[in-house]
Amino acid sequence: MKFIKKHLKLIVFVLTFLAIYLIYIGVGNKKIIYTSLGDGFASGLNPYLNNDYAYSDFLTDYLKKKNQLRKFYNGFSDDNMMIKDLKNDILINIKDKDNHNLKQDLRETDLLTISVGINDFR
Repeated sequence: MKFIKKHLKLIVFVLTFLAIYLIYIGVGNKKIIYTSLGDGFASGLNPYLNNDYAYSDFLTDYLKKKNQLRKFYNGFSDDNMMIKDLKNDILINIKDKDNHNLKQDLRETDLLTISVGINDFR
């Protein structure tokens, strides 16, 4: 009993470290499902009104390079999307061109980026 009282901090530290390590082993190597929603900023619309490389493409490339990407959904981005459009799309559960349901993709996704609102200022 005296040993436990004397080394209580060490015991707590070791148990905490062990718990963190076990959690990391269990979920640390999980591959990510990434979904990008939004307006032209999410789809790569540049100042010249051409679709180009977006931040979601950079993030996707980074995750692929680290071998952490399982799936990437960006079929729900539209150049003219407004906040009310995104809300309606979620409520009616639209499908993209690959026949993915928006709500199902949102349930499965681990990483979600949303960029809407730039078209609301028009």
